[in-house]
Amino acid sequence: MKLSDLIDSVRLRNRPLVIADEWSQGRTVFGGIVVGLAHEAMLAYVPLERVLRSLSVAFVAPVATGQPLFFETEVLREGSGITYLQCRVIQRDRSVTTLLACYGAPRQSTLGLEADACFQLPSIEACEPLPFLSGMTPNYLQNFDVRWGVGGMPFMGATSRRTGGWIRFKDESEGASLKESHLLAVMDAWPPSVLSLFKGAVPGSSLTWSIELAQPLVPLPTDTWFAMQLYSEYAEQGYSACSASVWSADGQLLALGRQTVAVFG
Repeated sequence: MKLSDLIDSVRLRNRPLVIADEWSQGRTVFGGIVVGLAHEAMLAYVPLERVLRSLSVAFVAPVATGQPLFFETEVLREGSGITYLQCRVIQRDRSVTTLLACYGAPRQSTLGLEADACFQLPSIEACEPLPFLSGMTPNYLQNFDVRWGVGGMPFMGATSRRTGGWIRFKDESEGASLKESHLLAVMDAWPPSVLSLFKGAVPGSSLTWSIELAQPLVPLPTDTWFAMQLYSEYAEQGYSACSASVWSADGQLLALGRQTVAVFG
């Protein structure tokens, strides 16, 4: 089940939408794909010239695989250049994920600031692949090619708060181009950097997530590599704030993110 196929299903409003276990993450569906598909549902209510600028997400409850998902979208306000929407992802007659999104048209501005450069990563070839181990690694990771470049892998007792490396989709539809939904999935695919600090496996769960897109995504093939940079800002009383940025292979900042993560260890 490719993400591109799920996107097509949402755009065609085929119902019910059911996500298979290959996109699971513990007892829930991988959050990045739920958010990406909710974005696709909201696009039906947004003028074509307006693109996703920012998104706030609350992961209210686990999303079960193999059970129907529904998207309820409300336009909160549509101004001359900005559209605000709210989307509720519904399963078994209750909200499992909620989103508040801002879509904006480009506008003229005299100000232009370039993003700081991405930190230096080893080449893709020099980075260690993150293996998929059935029963140990979250199922959704079988859909990605992950190359670890900076910091420790999850549960390895690392001392650095920073992790990063390269990531791309595996086996997406041939000839397809990446969309914002793909980028949202990529942003959530890298394990939170706080997990690298633990010595041994502990459960973790994303509670909230905020994303800002730095620029409209230009057409890119689905096998494009992205550079990821993550940083654990603090961890206290079982909660951690983790920031993230994703970059194109040629060094263009694409998006910024921040998560509140609950950790049980």
